[in-house]
Amino acid sequence: LFRSYIHTLFPEGDVSLQSGDPFPLVLLSDFVYSCFSTLVSECIMGRKPVILFPLKTKDVYFYEAHKDGIISVPRVNAKTGLPVQEVIEVSRKLINDKIFYTEAVKKGECYLSKNFTFTGDAAKRVADFLKTVSISKNNQNMYNNRYDK
Repeated sequence: LFRSYIHTLFPEGDVSLQSGDPFPLVLLSDFVYSCFSTLVSECIMGRKPVILFPLKTKDVYFYEAHKDGIISVPRVNAKTGLPVQEVIEVSRKLINDKIFYTEAVKKGECYLSKNFTFTGDAAKRVADFLKTVSISKNNQNMYNNRYDK
């Protein structure tokens, strides 16, 4: 399905990965297409606009969760199918309209600042969380042992 979609967008030739690692293409790209992936957030962090297009009618959560940081096109539905024309139009606009491109990058930056923290203490925050969970679980076990008898 994805290959046929890419072929529709780029009839002159396919884009393909020789390995499973998409980052070489991301680094070379001006913007990125994704149906859903952690790659969306990583591309936004790399100041790449992302066009998000869910390939399935049920791909709603990811679409809704990231819509403030990406360029979205209409979701797939049984009547209209893939939003090919909309993706083509947005792609052309990103290529030809510098203001639109800059605004897409800013939209991503705003999304990151509202939803992620980059304070450099992630390992400490995870360790603190795990300690809290561990203490909470130990307390629950003590409670269960005390009152289950």
